[in-house]
Amino acid sequence: ARGAGVVLIDAQGAEQQVDVLGGGAIVGEMALLTDAPRTATIKAMTPMTLGKISRADFDQLMSEQESLRQQVLRSFARNAFDNAVRALPRFAHLSHADRLAWFEAGRSVEGAAEAPVETDGASYVFVARGALRVGRQPYAAPALLEVGSLDMSCVESSEYLLFVAP
Repeated sequence: ARGAGVVLIDAQGAEQQVDVLGGGAIVGEMALLTDAPRTATIKAMTPMTLGKISRADFDQLMSEQESLRQQVLRSFARNAFDNAVRALPRFAHLSHADRLAWFEAGRSVEGAAEAPVETDGASYVFVARGALRVGRQPYAAPALLEVGSLDMSCVESSEYLLFVAP
């Protein structure tokens, strides 16, 4: 709710700062949405006021509050995109700000199971939730895929983002 914190990850045994968060930021959503262990630590830079929510209350709010659901899913997609792009050597030249600007320039699409993916001139597709099929190969979220000449479709109900190369 208030304050500032730094997001740290373990990079080969050393802490690496990957983001700075301020009041109103959402943290912990990735673990809640994927049931995966935390991949980052938040360290306070100033006094902070935080809220904590149980899994049951989180699930209830996500089903009842559409605007909150969209905000949490957008935060999740942004963080998953940043993590995926940061890990790829071909994008090592992009700063955190560059990666987030690239994400913000993307167009979000929700596709139904078996629906075709219309790339509309995009260079990349980022699978934020669900899975896409490229040819016969499925790619589960999170995955950054270069758009090629193969047909793409949703394996299941999915959210993906379309991007032009940075």
